[in-house]
Amino acid sequence: MWIYNKYTLGDIITHSNFIDLDFQVHDILKTEPDTKGRYLYHCVLVDGYPEKLGEQFKYHESSLSLIRKGTQKELEILLNTSIVNEEYELSQKLKNILDNF
Repeated sequence: MWIYNKYTLGDIITHSNFIDLDFQVHDILKTEPDTKGRYLYHCVLVDGYPEKLGEQFKYHESSLSLIRKGTQKELEILLNTSIVNEEYELSQKLKNILDNF
């Protein structure tokens, strides 16, 4: 059971050590035990160095800051990428977010 998440799929965030780069939350990885403040966030680089766009990283929640919610277009791009990569669980979550956008 997930008891706490600071960010949600599609949020645009920055890392405290890389404030010039924007990341989008791709997935939230719970820890064992499921404890507040200990989640890892699987992130995709969406703004910054062109040669690095799309690279994926895992960051501890305490290292991240919310910039803004992802736009509909950004979420659609992430959805299309997840379908191409056959990440169907993520695809379904993103589709649900877009349906409620």
